[in-house]
Amino acid sequence: MIYGREMVLAMAALVAGAAALALLAGFATTQSQMNSFYATGEAQAVSEPVDILNPTKVIDINAAAGAQGMDTQTNVVAIKRYTQVNVTKLAVWIDNVPQLRQYFKYLTLILYKKGTNKEIKAVLTLDDPKKIIVIDNDEWVNDWYNLSAEVRFELPEGLLFDNVPLILHFKILSVS
Repeated sequence: MIYGREMVLAMAALVAGAAALALLAGFATTQSQMNSFYATGEAQAVSEPVDILNPTKVIDINAAAGAQGMDTQTNVVAIKRYTQVNVTKLAVWIDNVPQLRQYFKYLTLILYKKGTNKEIKAVLTLDDPKKIIVIDNDEWVNDWYNLSAEVRFELPEGLLFDNVPLILHFKILSVS
């Protein structure tokens, strides 16, 4: 058992150790070489120069077994820029490819810039479900950029379902 002076020294050592750990944590996040360690998860800055207003889009495909067809989706994603931006790179991918492969003989998603000239920006398939989209400075309309989509598909005979969702994700990769 610790008595008197030894107890005071032990408590002082405990308090000094806790303070040192707190200082080390603060130092590691701001000043030292240890600030390059990463934690898992996602973070978002409060003032991005570009913002995706609907980064996840669910497109329901309604079709009968054995059917093939096309479905048009307008305003699949809307992107807003807040400052002068020259080039924006986005990643887009189909999230539920394993599920979709069970239902479709083929599925092609064509993303195009909304407007008069259907300028194709990306073509995604079940074999190639991820693409990079580059938006140049002159493609923005009043600081907005909208993408629409065409989904082309064929279903095998004998499937029993009403609709199946196509889950599409968008993420900003870089802005310059």
